[in-house]
Amino acid sequence: MKKIRLKANFLRDIVFPKNCLGCAKEGCYICPRCRNMIKIARNDFIDFPGKRFLDRVVVTADYNDEILQRAIHCLKYQFATDVAEELVSLVSADKIPLSWKHCVLLPIPLHKKRERLRGFNQAELIAIFLSERFGLYYRNDILSRIKYRVPQMSLGRSERLKNIKDIFFVDKDNLCGIKNVVLVDDVVTTGATLNEAAEVLKKNGVENVEAIVLGHG
Repeated sequence: MKKIRLKANFLRDIVFPKNCLGCAKEGCYICPRCRNMIKIARNDFIDFPGKRFLDRVVVTADYNDEILQRAIHCLKYQFATDVAEELVSLVSADKIPLSWKHCVLLPIPLHKKRERLRGFNQAELIAIFLSERFGLYYRNDILSRIKYRVPQMSLGRSERLKNIKDIFFVDKDNLCGIKNVVLVDDVVTTGATLNEAAEVLKKNGVENVEAIVLGHG
């Protein structure tokens, strides 16, 4: 799997050379200098509308940062999947609680139709690289999205709450007694999607639901 990914990245780099999204330096999407300029978030995001089902959200950086925005946009809409690994390098070890060694990482799923159009789920890529970087356990067969809705980014706060209602399904057989979960996504704005996922997980027996995201804004 890793050899195939490295070969694919090598071929893509020949056709579409990597340039830093901050300074255009060749060789990577976020060079060390520009990485150090990204504003790392100090506090967890806690402002949720309505009843809160999430126990904690760990935020990596401020989404208002231009380099971070460009990188996430490049990942999601220009299909540069290896940007995900560079974005995960922004996550420092002190952002990962020791308790997460006993949790399961669950990426926020895309609907199958949207995933087919994009070719991948960016949250799943982030979860995979987090798993590799920090030795965390990862699963993608527990939480699924069963309703196709318009993207949350196009809606206001109240509309977001209605738009994500009842969109997730938990496979109880695969959940199999798991009590501690960490949801993974690229960006959190109102927290509505993460909170909806946390609600359905807790209704199915999960006791503690936390989350980690790359950006908040």
